[in-house]
Amino acid sequence: MISIYETEEKYRFDADAPNKIVPKARLKAHSNVSRKLWKLLKSHNCKYYGVVRDFTSVFSYESTFLVVHHFPENDPPDERLIERDSKIRWEHVFAAEEFSYDLFTFLENENFRVFLPIQT
Repeated sequence: MISIYETEEKYRFDADAPNKIVPKARLKAHSNVSRKLWKLLKSHNCKYYGVVRDFTSVFSYESTFLVVHHFPENDPPDERLIERDSKIRWEHVFAAEEFSYDLFTFLENENFRVFLPIQT
């Protein structure tokens, strides 16, 4: 079992603490898009931590954690839980040479809707 302790400098994982979420090494089901996405993350030196609850992969990039939930085709996200679009285009926030720019460009090219919600 794993728990996370926050220190001033970094998170430390404790494998003996009680926890219902157990990271696994592999995603339950990959798709062509998820394979391409993971290659993109690897090409930007993202560190892979594991998968929790079968469909959620955890990566880190520099000092930021990235959590990617892979929705199965038969279980799409509930649109009522997604905040409204702020109408601010992400291209106006991230510079073209940043990792985020490459990531969001890739997702849009794969027909994902990428937007900044009002709460950001």
